[in-house]
Amino acid sequence: LRYNQLTSLPADMFAIFSNLKFLNLVGNQLTSLPADVAKELANLEWLDLGYNHFTTIPVDMLVGLDNLWHLGLYNNNISSIEADTLSPTPKLQDLTLESNAISTIAADLLMNLPHFGTLGLSNNRINIFPAEALSKLNISSLSLFYIDRNQMETLPSVAYDMLASTPAWAEIKIDHNPWKCDSRMCPFRQKMTGSHKFEKQIICAHPVFLQGQYLLDVSLKDLGCNQPISTTASYPSGISSVVDSTESSSAPSPTPTSVTPANPRSSSVTTVASSTFLPETTKIIPGPGPAAFSLSVFLGAFLGAVFGTALICGILLTLYCIRKNQQNYRTL
Repeated sequence: LRYNQLTSLPADMFAIFSNLKFLNLVGNQLTSLPADVAKELANLEWLDLGYNHFTTIPVDMLVGLDNLWHLGLYNNNISSIEADTLSPTPKLQDLTLESNAISTIAADLLMNLPHFGTLGLSNNRINIFPAEALSKLNISSLSLFYIDRNQMETLPSVAYDMLASTPAWAEIKIDHNPWKCDSRMCPFRQKMTGSHKFEKQIICAHPVFLQGQYLLDVSLKDLGCNQPISTTASYPSGISSVVDSTESSSAPSPTPTSVTPANPRSSSVTTVASSTFLPETTKIIPGPGPAAFSLSVFLGAFLGAVFGTALICGILLTLYCIRKNQQNYRTL
């Protein structure tokens, strides 16, 4: 029945095909299936609805298809799929959703699918890696996972763990996403070793100075993993405090720095941490007190002034004497 420009299907169309196992409806104009189609196709194993006009998948559309192991919904206009949609298909192995308008994957969409192994999500609008949905699967059995040509900008650390847990022969595609190679990618980048094929598919789109480079080739420094953020606050007189940060998931701990107060009657505290660091310890370092320069500074300033005045007077007196002698010489 493929490529027949069908806009709908008669309600009892499959009544005489109770043993049908393969149904190909690709290339029509369908927006839904008859309500009781599942009752008539209880033995259906393979259903392809690609290149139609589906915008949603009703929760009850698949009820009764207990033997279904392949579902093709690629090249439709689907924007979302509810979490319970696949619950009636416990034997499902393949789900192809390429070229739709999907932005998120429900956390429980892939729950209770012990035989699942193929997930195609290419060319959608997904902007967050579906880690929670994938966590419901046996990742080691995933043989194909396509999430290329979407709108993801960053990858969490758990995404690396999941992708690295797939079989070595699995087909993984995560390329052609607008990856932003900044500090948010640090946890993922720190786990990269170059031993997995998917690591060579992540090419930076931003920032400009990293555009076109593989994330695997970008240093942690260029990602901003070691960039400290300093905040200054008031602190009691005579004390400088430095807050040390320990290692977090994004970068090694930066070297603590001390700030010497410009005003002797007050000091400042400088907190040093990266954007993902949390301070853990505080070191109190004594600073100069208010009487640290009282007598010595005063005597130095006074003697300097006296010496300077004497020097200037001596120079003026010398010039006066020289001029006086010249005048007396001319008189003679």
